[in-house]
Amino acid sequence: IKLDSSASEIGMLYGLISKVRVLLLLKELLDQGLLRNTSSYSQFKTMLENIPAESVPQDKKFNPLAMHPFLLFNSMAHASNYSKSELIRGMDALLQCNLKLVGSSLDASLVLQQTLINIVQSEASLAA
Repeated sequence: IKLDSSASEIGMLYGLISKVRVLLLLKELLDQGLLRNTSSYSQFKTMLENIPAESVPQDKKFNPLAMHPFLLFNSMAHASNYSKSELIRGMDALLQCNLKLVGSSLDASLVLQQTLINIVQSEASLAA
């Protein structure tokens, strides 16, 4: 895979971590029944506004109520495509990638590529 030379691997990694974190937060809100899938942005925004503040983390980095509603709305469809265990496995893979990138002299683009391959593998192929 040819990576954009103007983008650092660590920057791309942190972007992926942020995206998977949002998907995981949305998945949890779906599982708790605080949100439901909708194709209407206005319905989604109303559901988001009705989430009790005590139901979400107070740290702005982890609080979906502190995020832009349109970003969350666009991510909602993606959250439905993954199980919670797949998202957790993805976050773990990204953590391991981060540790390798900051704590070793391995080729950063190769480490990131291998991590992405590990993430997109289905759970069924991992069990085989």
